[in-house]
Amino acid sequence: MTGPFYFYGEGGVEALIFPYLEGGIIFVGPLGTEFKIGLQLRLGVEEYVYGGETEYSFYPEVGVALGLGFRF
Repeated sequence: MTGPFYFYGEGGVEALIFPYLEGGIIFVGPLGTEFKIGLQLRLGVEEYVYGGETEYSFYPEVGVALGLGFRF
C-alpha cells in the first residue's frame, strides 16, 4: 500500500443472477482500521401479479456503499 487512500472496484452477482458493480475509495486508519465509501450499481427486479398473470420489471439501482473493516 502506498498511502492512506486507495481505490477499489468489484463486481459480481447476487442470488446467482443479478449483476452488480461497485467502486470507491478506502481510507486506511490507525491500528488496521479501514473506512470504505463508494457507489454501487445493481439490477433490481419487481414481480407484479395481475389476476393470475405475472409480470417482472427490471431496472437499475444506484446506491451508496459504506463500510468499516479491521485488518489483523
